[in-house]
Amino acid sequence: MKSSRGLWVVAMSILIVTTFARWRGRVPSPSANLTIPVVHPGQPAHDDTTLESLRTELVASDPFRLGRTPSLARYGSGAAVSTVVSQAVREPRPAITLKAIAGGPPWQALIDGVPGHANALLVQPGTVLDRFRIGAITRTAVVVRGPDTTWVLSFASPR
Repeated sequence: MKSSRGLWVVAMSILIVTTFARWRGRVPSPSANLTIPVVHPGQPAHDDTTLESLRTELVASDPFRLGRTPSLARYGSGAAVSTVVSQAVREPRPAITLKAIAGGPPWQALIDGVPGHANALLVQPGTVLDRFRIGAITRTAVVVRGPDTTWVLSFASPR
């Protein structure tokens, strides 16, 4: 125990002495390296011919195309180009209806219109039916979560 404590004291002493010696031995960097070159006003950085040759080379290399080759389609030709705008095809939403709520906490619900099932189903919270998950079931409503929407099913009010 004493030898490890002594070893630790020696190591820390060496570390402190080394750090102090390095810190004291630093030589400040010469300020000549920090000078900023003087730019004379009115003197262009490049002449126009150099910039034009660089522009021509850049345009010829097609930098924004993966194959670095020109496009087959002409841009700005003025001709009317027919474009087909496709809209995302949505599946029709099922007409899910609430038929009944039974039990007491925990509640169960009788739901009709679930895709892939011809008859009404008795479900509990957490039940997964194809792409639909049954959320909370209360005395008057059922929460059904689909892939793109959430339904709150309740009983139709009398008119």
